[in-house]
Amino acid sequence: MAPNLHLDVTINTTSPLEDLIPIIPLLRPDWKDEDVKFETLPRDVKAGLLNIMIICSCTADMENAVMFRIRRNEEISLDHFLNRDFEVKNIRLAHELYGFAPNVLATFKNGFCYDYIHGEVMTPESVRQETNWRTIAKQLAILHSTELQTEQKQQKCKFTQFSETLSDKYPDKLENPKENERNLPSKAEIIEEVKLVIDHVNALNCEIVLCHNDSRSENMVWNKETGEIAFVDWEASSLNPQAYEIAYHFRNYAGFEENDFSRYPDKEYQMQWLRVYLETFYHARTPTRIVSYNDLNRLYVQVNCMYLVFLIQSVAWVGTINDFQGMNFDIMEYGLNMHKKL
Repeated sequence: MAPNLHLDVTINTTSPLEDLIPIIPLLRPDWKDEDVKFETLPRDVKAGLLNIMIICSCTADMENAVMFRIRRNEEISLDHFLNRDFEVKNIRLAHELYGFAPNVLATFKNGFCYDYIHGEVMTPESVRQETNWRTIAKQLAILHSTELQTEQKQQKCKFTQFSETLSDKYPDKLENPKENERNLPSKAEIIEEVKLVIDHVNALNCEIVLCHNDSRSENMVWNKETGEIAFVDWEASSLNPQAYEIAYHFRNYAGFEENDFSRYPDKEYQMQWLRVYLETFYHARTPTRIVSYNDLNRLYVQVNCMYLVFLIQSVAWVGTINDFQGMNFDIMEYGLNMHKKL
């Protein structure tokens, strides 16, 4: 198969197998038709909310399964926060340079496929195991140290994009009258809060780097035998402040649905994690630089200020969805709970 294979087809999201079956011989020419099977993963707020995820495997060759990722063309649209072109480019970059992203096999008009990554989906508990958090800290530092090419520098910073689009995307009222009864903050209130937080964060001069932007445990696959951890779900990847990525990762120790903030890392844990991160980041950028207390404390302050951004962004993001059908999770309640923590 040729590298960077692109198939000029749109996968039918209602009955995708009709379009996927003819693709398999291009990806796995040695597989026999009678041995091929498909498994569609359940739709969940933690995975598959915006994409249909289908595993294709062969009974005679389970090791080389293929994961198909097909964009849903439904009511939940976050395209104003996502860049599908950069998604694949950033995956390929991270795979080729670092090996902790999937190997993309082919793209098509509404998605792509890659070598299935064997292992366990991580949990808020497993990311805290010392060997794992050290690996995650190092890999995020390596990703963040990526020397940006001209095309990457043209990517919109997600942090900036969020504030710029909020006034257009956040509605005066939601379409569903019942949702309006749940006291989502008004547009004027959200815009004012965002301005205050962003002005404060901008004064910190956070470094802008290439980020995964969705580094929660559900987007990490852990191979227990090798200790390797791979990042999946790169659709939000873009330029962003390094402190935002870390703050987002720490916040998700609480779990997405559980919201158990007793698991949010304390200062001692954060300082250990951040030291490993900075040592790796500096080694990649300036090998002779030593991590000072001021370096460590500055990043700690930046991360915890960015945590405030995430809290307000959570409820602002809910407002821009405007239609909650198709979710098996109360995303409105989630956003309101985050807003209460400000």
